[in-house]
Amino acid sequence: MELEGVTATAILSAKGWLVIPQEFRRRHCLRKGDRLRVIDCGSFIAVIPPLRDPIGQALGLLPGKMSLTDELLEGRKADLAREEIEPYRRRD
Repeated sequence: MELEGVTATAILSAKGWLVIPQEFRRRHCLRKGDRLRVIDCGSFIAVIPPLRDPIGQALGLLPGKMSLTDELLEGRKADLAREEIEPYRRRD
């Protein structure tokens, strides 16, 4: 049973090549030469397209209100403010 637009049947060639249907290639912006991850999930094989922007796509996946980047930037701002207030104070 295939669900329209979600599944498709592909035929494995004698050389082990598998053609991904054109609809799927377009939907996932796959082009000639793109690398795909092939994962053995036990009872099935998954083919995963590459992440175009791994950092951007990962934002918000982990729980928490503040990112480490935001925390680092706040720390840098505090350091800069402290240096502007006390520019020549000797630190031991």
